[in-house]
Amino acid sequence: MAEEIKPTTVAKAPFKEYETAYYIYGDLTQTKSPPLIGLHGGPGLVHGYLANFGALFPNRVIILYDQLGNGNSTLLPKAPSTFWTVELFVEELANLISHLGLNSFDLIGHSWGGMLAAEATIRGALPGLRKLVIYSSLARMRNWDESVLNLLGTMDPELQNIFYEHEKAGTTDSPEYQEAVNTWREKVVVGFTPVPGCILDVFAHAEKNPQVLGTMYGLSEFECKGTLKNWDISDQLHKINVPTLSLRGQFDEASAECHRPFIENIKNVKHAIIKDAHHVAHLQFPETFAQVVLEFLL
Repeated sequence: MAEEIKPTTVAKAPFKEYETAYYIYGDLTQTKSPPLIGLHGGPGLVHGYLANFGALFPNRVIILYDQLGNGNSTLLPKAPSTFWTVELFVEELANLISHLGLNSFDLIGHSWGGMLAAEATIRGALPGLRKLVIYSSLARMRNWDESVLNLLGTMDPELQNIFYEHEKAGTTDSPEYQEAVNTWREKVVVGFTPVPGCILDVFAHAEKNPQVLGTMYGLSEFECKGTLKNWDISDQLHKINVPTLSLRGQFDEASAECHRPFIENIKNVKHAIIKDAHHVAHLQFPETFAQVVLEFLL
């Protein structure tokens, strides 16, 4: 796994009456290549598990940030559920790009970050966007739910029963359920051991600050029960007119069906699968991941 490097800039951008914490690896005033902006997953996680991008792409300026309600950005634990919308996060991304004065940039969105990147592109919110990488993501939530349930069906029957029984009883805070979730994340989400500390950190954050995740996705590991439950942009993907890479792992939660709408509906799209990878290929096979992304961004 590529070593993380420290960001050269850590700062906050005003956003409405709030603040977005961002992290820059490299010098925006010295680079000739467009910077690469990374969007973390969730919704409701933090940027930290993408921090090795700084080492994976040493000749690129990398920009990461904690989406509102998470990490070092403004936390809003008392905000009503109606506050947390896709539109809010599209606005926040556009605001950060404007704050940094970026006229040309590339964008990579992982999982929920890919959903957000696609939404922002479809809405015309990113006029300086040069190339787009949709990484281990989805275009309709129904496909994700089906993919996750299919993967669950490959697990040990005893483990499956633990999930089903506790979700049915509403006892997902029980130690038995949490231990089963840890096994799921190790075997399905990450795909290797030990689970990296950066992954443990983002899930610990979500458990401590569950507002965004709980509202938009829900707290079930296997079915979206939040406001994104019926989310579907498959019929809007034709509006994406920048070169796009659809990238996933061979054993990804974001399955072939999750990525199929991108491949079938985006005019200028390439598709790549990282052999043997799960949902965080940039941590599992960092060199292969970097090579695939860099070849596309040239």
